Amino acid sequence: MVVAMGLAAFVPPAALALDPAKLPSQYIHDRWQDELPQSHVQSLLQTRDGYLWIATQEGLVRFDGHRFVVFDARNTDGLASSFVRTLLEGSDGSLWIGTRGGGVSRYRNRAFEQVTAGHPVLAEASIHALAEGPGGELWVGTGDQGLWRLDGEDWRQVDAHGPLAGATVLSLLPTGSKLWVGTRKQGLGLVEGDRFTAWSNPDPKAAMLAHESILSLLEDRAGTIWVGTLGHGLARLEGDDVRLFTSADGLPGESVKALLEDHDGNLWIGTYGGGLARLTAGRWSRWNAGEGLGSDVVLSLFEDREGSLWIGTEGGGLDRLMDGTFTPVGTPEGLGANYVWSVLADRDGSLWVGTEGGGLAHLDGGAIDLLGTAGGLASDSVTALWQDRDGALWVGTRDAGLDRLRDGRIEHFTTAQGLTGQTVLTLYQDPAGELWAGTLNGGVDSFDGRRFAPVESAGMLDEMTVLALGSDGSGNLLAGTNGQGLIRLGDGVQRTWTTADGLAHDTVLTLLGDEDGTVWIGTYGGLSRLREGELTSFTTDQGLFSDVIFQILEDDRGRLWMSCNQGVFAVAKEELEEVAAGRRERVESLRLGAADGMRSAECNGGGQPSGVRTADGWLWFATVRGIAGLAPDAIRRNLVPPGVVIESVLVDGEARPVDQPLDLGPGLERLEIFYTGASFRSPSRVRFRYRLEGFDRDWIDAGDQRRATYTNLPTGRRYRFDVMAANEDGVWSPVVSGVELSIARHVWETPWFVLLVLVAAAMLARLAYGLRVRQLLHRTQELEAKVAERTAEVVAQRDELEQLNQVKSEFLAIAAHDIKNPLSLIFGYAGLIADRGADNRNLRAIGSSIGASVSRILNIVKDLLDTTAIESGKLTLHVEDTDLEEAVALALERNRPLAAEREIQLAFETGGDDPVAAPVDRERFGRVLDNLVGNAIKYTHRRTTVTVRLEQRQDSSGTPVARMEIHDEGPGIAEEAQGRIFERFERLADQPYSRAPSTGLGLSIVKHFVELHHGRVWVESHPGQGSTFIVEVPAAQDRSSLST
Repeated sequence: MVVAMGLAAFVPPAALALDPAKLPSQYIHDRWQDELPQSHVQSLLQTRDGYLWIATQEGLVRFDGHRFVVFDARNTDGLASSFVRTLLEGSDGSLWIGTRGGGVSRYRNRAFEQVTAGHPVLAEASIHALAEGPGGELWVGTGDQGLWRLDGEDWRQVDAHGPLAGATVLSLLPTGSKLWVGTRKQGLGLVEGDRFTAWSNPDPKAAMLAHESILSLLEDRAGTIWVGTLGHGLARLEGDDVRLFTSADGLPGESVKALLEDHDGNLWIGTYGGGLARLTAGRWSRWNAGEGLGSDVVLSLFEDREGSLWIGTEGGGLDRLMDGTFTPVGTPEGLGANYVWSVLADRDGSLWVGTEGGGLAHLDGGAIDLLGTAGGLASDSVTALWQDRDGALWVGTRDAGLDRLRDGRIEHFTTAQGLTGQTVLTLYQDPAGELWAGTLNGGVDSFDGRRFAPVESAGMLDEMTVLALGSDGSGNLLAGTNGQGLIRLGDGVQRTWTTADGLAHDTVLTLLGDEDGTVWIGTYGGLSRLREGELTSFTTDQGLFSDVIFQILEDDRGRLWMSCNQGVFAVAKEELEEVAAGRRERVESLRLGAADGMRSAECNGGGQPSGVRTADGWLWFATVRGIAGLAPDAIRRNLVPPGVVIESVLVDGEARPVDQPLDLGPGLERLEIFYTGASFRSPSRVRFRYRLEGFDRDWIDAGDQRRATYTNLPTGRRYRFDVMAANEDGVWSPVVSGVELSIARHVWETPWFVLLVLVAAAMLARLAYGLRVRQLLHRTQELEAKVAERTAEVVAQRDELEQLNQVKSEFLAIAAHDIKNPLSLIFGYAGLIADRGADNRNLRAIGSSIGASVSRILNIVKDLLDTTAIESGKLTLHVEDTDLEEAVALALERNRPLAAEREIQLAFETGGDDPVAAPVDRERFGRVLDNLVGNAIKYTHRRTTVTVRLEQRQDSSGTPVARMEIHDEGPGIAEEAQGRIFERFERLADQPYSRAPSTGLGLSIVKHFVELHHGRVWVESHPGQGSTFIVEVPAAQDRSSLST
């Protein structure tokens, strides 16, 4: 089978553009659909600031490679319709926007404006085409309203009384003083000055251009006019000569919706239903939805500054084709299968590719020939390749032995012809001309011209898998094995190297010999160098990108290129030698992968050769998705720097204009500046630097961050913000200076204030002399006044101490009373048991009462100890993430006997199914819950309900908090009492509606415990309506593992 493909002439163009030698399928393909508000991309444009603008039916999208921003009629003043059909950048940098049903809008100076607002015809017109004339005038093609022209602020209709007046204008093309006009079902026309004429040509082939629909127009760099029609193909106009291209010529569709000439002069054609086509020097290439294009209906095309092609489709979103360092070849180009074991360069410059299941492929120029079992090959799984010195091609297969292709014939060699294994993994012809085969579980065989025979090894190689074969500097045969290291063979096994001898790994995958006799060894654990029998190894610890090395190739610059599971990487041999000599610690690895054009970065090993260098210096590697080739000396840098834009400024969270100087007051706390760098080849690798002149001494390396933040800037200065960006190849943009601001001084920092202070000081000094005299005269009176003042202070301190002593006495009386009562009960119960005895039932009741009394004493003592610890600052918390639902349930259970005494129901509510957790000290927080629940029980009416509600919510700052509400149905708390109930010695028992005992410390301790947990507690109450005590503490960040 012969398949046309772009393999010849692999010399990349000078600029970053799409290499015309490649097929569309060989470019890097990216696609965006879900990121857009709608998947019909009507028009595409890159403005001079670097942004890519995308017109859709649900809004205009701005893209910088990093972020999509949508502008539509709902969020943008100046856009009367969200259906954007066409885009144009004017010579003054304005972005003109043609919409359906909303006329024309313009984006200029960071603002949108509906230019046709209020116009009796165009305000709600549907716009199909926009163009700018040589004098800066705007041409507007409408639906059913003809052609209009805007000069300054003046709108004028062209051919207002002629056939164009009610026409639908689909396409416009200015060429010098002429304007080409494509219409719907009225053909092609020309406008010169104010005069419209229908285009005509005597050629019968051009007749349809006079009355059919013209969808697209283009003038190429040679001055040729290209006309895309609806249903009649593509026309080329060169003077009076007309050439039509249809499907018979290679055009994939008869309706041409979009036309583009790229940087290299290739013509790209977007068709309605046939996908994308390219015309290069008379050759057609096609790409459609079956090969990866988002849709076969192509609505728009655009080439950006970095040479990538953007494709807007109908229903498939946005596609992008970008040239890469690699040229991939796989099933889309004609290989029989994508999984490649081996690749070999023929002496005639062609390539042989061995695949898994797809047989053998021969790549010669622009064609691929396939050979498989149907053509006589022993197997379609080709694992090894070699061309001997006579030109015969040897083909190792999986499970089917070895084939030799010579003079158009295929000879088979299997175990019947002496092979020790049916799967041949590697082939090699040594300098003496002897052919060797390495097999799976069969060791090494040699060929005597008729048969194969195993190498004499005293049984050592009998069941060994050999993955690589080569020679050392003395011509000895080297065999790389699967797990048994590297073996030198002669008359039997002469020597073995393993990890014990310094080999990087005992599985050897590939060998490369140098002219000086050095052998480079790729293993499953790094790279080894064999020189004069001694090994030196290198791994990722010394800078290699990967320790698994499938193939090693050398380029003309002394770099070793190695394939691995994550792509291909290059290391300079000179750096390896310096590391080996101890003059350098690490090598630098240049890594290439999928971002550089590989369809898959996963390369293959195990079959040989899994990479090859061709006579022209190209390197080809076997991967799981075909082969990938590159020219090492033609790796191009992206010389187009990112387009840097300062997008917005926030001053203390408030948006301010970017393009106006900012005069700020002295109270500025936070300045935030948002910027971007529009770059599309590798946006994730764009890097930024910025500085605030007047504050930063040096440039700040911001990495990939797109925001600069400053706090507490000094006052009385002027500042200017500068920013620059670099692309993936380190090419920096010019410095963009945008935000200018000044911060006023505080009043006390101004010169006039200083002068005023000096004048005031002089006046005060003058007054001081007179005051001094008066002070001496009145000194006696002042001393007397001070004595009186001191006496008053002493009296006040005495009164305060007496008051504190009173409080202390009251507190001790309360504590003594509260401790005395349960002690009296305990004493009474003890006497009852001693004097009269008691049965088991009475003993249980007495024991329960004693336990309750002791619990009351213990709580009082705990309150006293906690108060002492709080006052001394020695309270220590043991914080861990705790399930609060469990903690609340335990507190309710502990207070249930008290509730039962008062016939009070306890209710527990939660705000959702997810657990609520918080980092708390479980014991201290349990005290908080016990205190609040116990208070609610003690101070509510009998036969009522105490309700505890637990939920997680966000506080006013947006921080997640755990919230507990303890609600009772008691008489409530007066408003004037609510402010002091959390103070020490303030007792709810002092309220006229309660007789419950209290030390006055409980709520004070609650407040301190909650605040130590960075929370807050308060009460909400109205007399007669009960009380609700509310606790909020920060919620746990991770609720996957909770402690209760």
